[in-house]
Amino acid sequence: MLICPRYLLLAVSNAETTLLYILSTLAQTCAALAAFVGAVGLYRLQSLRNQRRDVYRDIANTIGRQLPSDRLIAEARAINDEALHALVERYDALPGTIRASVTWLMRPRPESSVRAVRRRVYNRVRS
Repeated sequence: MLICPRYLLLAVSNAETTLLYILSTLAQTCAALAAFVGAVGLYRLQSLRNQRRDVYRDIANTIGRQLPSDRLIAEARAINDEALHALVERYDALPGTIRASVTWLMRPRPESSVRAVRRRVYNRVRS
Protein backbone atom coordinates (compact mmCIF):
# COMPACT_ATOMS: atom_id res chain seq x y z
CA MET A 1 0.00 0.00 0.00
CA LEU A 2 1.39 3.41 -0.96
CA ILE A 3 1.33 6.09 1.68
CA CYS A 4 2.20 9.04 -0.53
CA PRO A 5 0.03 10.17 -3.47
CA ARG A 6 0.89 8.75 -6.89
CA TYR A 7 1.63 12.18 -8.42
CA LEU A 8 4.55 12.61 -5.97
CA LEU A 9 6.11 9.36 -7.12
CA LEU A 10 5.93 10.43 -10.75
CA ALA A 11 7.59 13.78 -10.00
CA VAL A 12 11.00 12.16 -9.51
CA SER A 13 12.71 11.00 -12.69
CA ASN A 14 14.78 7.85 -13.02
CA ALA A 15 17.98 9.89 -13.23
CA GLU A 16 17.20 11.67 -9.97
CA THR A 17 16.31 8.37 -8.29
CA THR A 18 19.58 6.86 -9.49
CA LEU A 19 21.52 9.85 -8.25
CA LEU A 20 19.85 9.64 -4.84
CA TYR A 21 20.68 5.92 -4.62
CA ILE A 22 24.30 6.64 -5.54
CA LEU A 23 24.58 9.39 -2.93
CA SER A 24 22.94 7.19 -0.32
CA THR A 25 25.36 4.35 -1.05
CA LEU A 26 28.28 6.75 -0.95
CA ALA A 27 27.13 8.13 2.41
CA GLN A 28 26.78 4.62 3.83
CA THR A 29 30.26 3.73 2.59
CA CYS A 30 31.71 6.85 4.22
CA ALA A 31 29.96 6.00 7.49
CA ALA A 32 31.37 2.47 7.37
CA LEU A 33 34.84 3.85 6.68
CA ALA A 34 34.55 6.26 9.61
CA ALA A 35 33.49 3.40 11.88
CA PHE A 36 36.44 1.33 10.68
CA VAL A 37 38.90 4.18 11.31
CA GLY A 38 37.43 4.61 14.80
CA ALA A 39 37.79 0.90 15.52
CA VAL A 40 41.41 0.91 14.35
CA GLY A 41 42.08 3.97 16.51
CA LEU A 42 40.57 2.33 19.59
CA TYR A 43 42.60 -0.80 18.91
CA ARG A 44 45.75 1.33 18.73
CA LEU A 45 44.94 3.02 22.05
CA GLN A 46 44.39 -0.33 23.75
CA SER A 47 47.63 -1.64 22.25
CA LEU A 48 49.58 1.38 23.53
CA ARG A 49 48.11 0.99 27.02
CA ASN A 50 49.03 -2.70 26.99
CA GLN A 51 52.58 -1.80 25.91
CA ARG A 52 52.88 0.61 28.82
CA ARG A 53 51.60 -2.03 31.24
CA ASP A 54 54.09 -4.57 29.83
CA VAL A 55 57.01 -2.14 30.11
CA TYR A 56 56.00 -1.37 33.71
CA ARG A 57 55.92 -5.11 34.42
CA ASP A 58 59.38 -5.53 32.83
CA ILE A 59 60.76 -2.72 35.01
CA ALA A 60 59.22 -4.27 38.13
CA ASN A 61 60.62 -7.70 37.23
CA THR A 62 64.09 -6.23 36.62
CA ILE A 63 64.06 -4.46 39.98
CA GLY A 64 62.50 -7.49 41.66
CA ARG A 65 59.46 -5.98 43.38
CA GLN A 66 56.15 -4.27 42.77
CA LEU A 67 55.81 -0.64 43.84
CA PRO A 68 53.46 2.22 42.94
CA SER A 69 54.45 3.51 39.52
CA ASP A 70 56.03 6.81 40.62
CA ARG A 71 58.20 5.09 43.25
CA LEU A 72 59.13 2.24 40.91
CA ILE A 73 60.23 4.61 38.14
CA ALA A 74 62.19 6.77 40.62
CA GLU A 75 63.97 3.68 41.94
CA ALA A 76 64.65 2.44 38.40
CA ARG A 77 66.25 5.79 37.52
CA ALA A 78 68.52 5.54 40.58
CA ILE A 79 69.87 2.13 39.51
CA ASN A 80 72.83 2.25 37.13
CA ASP A 81 71.67 -0.19 34.44
CA GLU A 82 71.43 0.75 30.75
CA ALA A 83 68.76 -1.82 29.92
CA LEU A 84 66.64 -0.56 32.81
CA HIS A 85 67.11 3.07 31.72
CA ALA A 86 65.99 2.11 28.18
CA LEU A 87 62.82 0.59 29.66
CA VAL A 88 62.21 3.74 31.73
CA GLU A 89 62.64 5.94 28.64
CA ARG A 90 60.18 3.77 26.75
CA TYR A 91 57.75 3.92 29.68
CA ASP A 92 58.06 7.73 29.80
CA ALA A 93 57.52 8.09 26.03
CA LEU A 94 54.29 6.09 25.85
CA PRO A 95 51.95 8.65 27.55
CA GLY A 96 52.85 11.21 24.87
CA THR A 97 52.07 8.70 22.15
CA ILE A 98 48.78 7.80 23.83
CA ARG A 99 47.86 11.48 24.19
CA ALA A 100 48.69 12.13 20.51
CA SER A 101 46.53 9.18 19.46
CA VAL A 102 43.60 10.38 21.57
CA THR A 103 43.97 13.89 20.16
CA TRP A 104 43.98 12.53 16.61
CA LEU A 105 40.87 10.44 17.27
CA MET A 106 38.94 13.24 18.97
CA ARG A 107 39.83 16.17 16.71
CA PRO A 108 36.88 17.74 14.92
CA ARG A 109 36.58 16.84 11.26
CA PRO A 110 35.45 19.29 8.58
CA GLU A 111 32.10 18.65 6.95
CA SER A 112 32.53 15.95 4.36
CA SER A 113 32.17 16.87 0.72
CA VAL A 114 29.67 14.03 0.33
CA ARG A 115 27.37 15.66 2.86
CA ALA A 116 27.68 19.02 1.10
CA VAL A 117 26.91 17.50 -2.32
CA ARG A 118 24.00 15.59 -0.87
CA ARG A 119 22.57 18.77 0.65
CA ARG A 120 22.90 20.65 -2.68
CA VAL A 121 21.16 17.83 -4.57
CA TYR A 122 18.42 17.64 -1.96
CA ASN A 123 17.84 21.40 -2.15
CA ARG A 124 17.79 21.27 -5.95
CA VAL A 125 15.24 18.42 -5.96
CA ARG A 126 13.03 20.27 -3.45
CA SER A 127 12.94 23.48 -5.50
